[in-house]
Amino acid sequence: MVWDNLNKSFELDPQMLETMFGVLPIPKKDASKNVSIQKKAETVTILDARKAHNFAIQQRALGMRSIEVCEALLEGEGLTYEVLETLVKVAPSDDEKRKFQKFNGKLSDLGPSDRFFHALLEVPNAWSRLNAMLYQAQYKEELRQVQDGLQILKLACKELKESRTFRKLLEAVLKTGNRLNMGTNRGDAQAFKLDTLLKLADVKGTDNKTTLLHFVIQEIIRSESSKLNRTGSTCSTPCTPSTPGSPNSNFSSNLEAAMENPNAPNIGGEESKKMGMEMVMRLPAELSNVKKAGMLDLNSLKASAQKLINGLNGIRAQVREKKYAILEQGPRGLERSIDLSEDHFQGVMEKFVANAEARVAVVQNDIADVLVHLQKVSVYFYGVDGVKNDSEPLKVFVVVKQFLGMLEQSCKDVIKANQLVARTRGQPPQR
Repeated sequence: MVWDNLNKSFELDPQMLETMFGVLPIPKKDASKNVSIQKKAETVTILDARKAHNFAIQQRALGMRSIEVCEALLEGEGLTYEVLETLVKVAPSDDEKRKFQKFNGKLSDLGPSDRFFHALLEVPNAWSRLNAMLYQAQYKEELRQVQDGLQILKLACKELKESRTFRKLLEAVLKTGNRLNMGTNRGDAQAFKLDTLLKLADVKGTDNKTTLLHFVIQEIIRSESSKLNRTGSTCSTPCTPSTPGSPNSNFSSNLEAAMENPNAPNIGGEESKKMGMEMVMRLPAELSNVKKAGMLDLNSLKASAQKLINGLNGIRAQVREKKYAILEQGPRGLERSIDLSEDHFQGVMEKFVANAEARVAVVQNDIADVLVHLQKVSVYFYGVDGVKNDSEPLKVFVVVKQFLGMLEQSCKDVIKANQLVARTRGQPPQR
């Protein structure tokens, strides 16, 4: 290569080159300066490295500034639920607190997370205050949820005991069961377990389509249609179950006919039958709170109420003993870099406790009242023996909720079947 053939005899004038073109000599490295830079880069860490790293990410995401958090801790307000929850979760351990107390270096030597914790520990009992503020932030929503749940249970008990349509349905089911069991020791039952309602859709007629629930719905419609058709007229014979004028007098023959021939013609005018169906289909709306109660968990409701009570008791104890204002050892001992003359936290919590005590007391009374109502409604539908050692106080609502779903579907089936019969006879379909 050409580079191999150079004679290398050419010489430069290095001084002239440096003068003409400003080439600077390479400065010598200053070892002492490197040592000082290295020392400056080193930081003092008190928090666990992973904890400090994770908190730094959360701090940036939530836009937390130590000065604003400290001001909020003195005012007793001003922090969002997310900020409070985050800070409560990263509370320093006792060992970390001791390390902060012993630290006497420059704040600039601490990492971002350590500086943040150092600032918060200037506030007396900072994390006790954060816990109180978090409870306060959760209080309204949790109180509302408990109150709503208790109100639903109260209304559900009232709806179920007072529903005329539900009692009529139970009567129709009881008569159906007695007819099917005629001639056996179960053919003259005076009651049945409420759970039996969930089995009505499983018993099918000879066509393998019509269920007992379909029949019960049809019979209630027939009964109501017969009453509506007699409105305004007088009966020469008292209308009792044993007389031809009673809607229940043909119950047995209707049952047999319906189970043998589900497409048998319906008795009564189309308008009155439509009104009878509407009455049955209104039952889920009448028992709207029963359906809601069937989705509740009483143990969770009681646990939420107890959590409210316990949290308030803890804050009340701190307020009475004025612990929020007691100076504890901070990073600078008892000295503080913040102005505690603006500390209003104790007064804010005193007002909160006074207001919350009355409301929580009402919830406690409501729980006791609801438990009494639940006991009564359970005995009303299951009997005293049926509720002994019962671990499911809301069972009655769960069963009825499931049954109402089956009832709605069966009503749709009956309407569809009636429309099919009407079309084959050229009559206006029932809607």
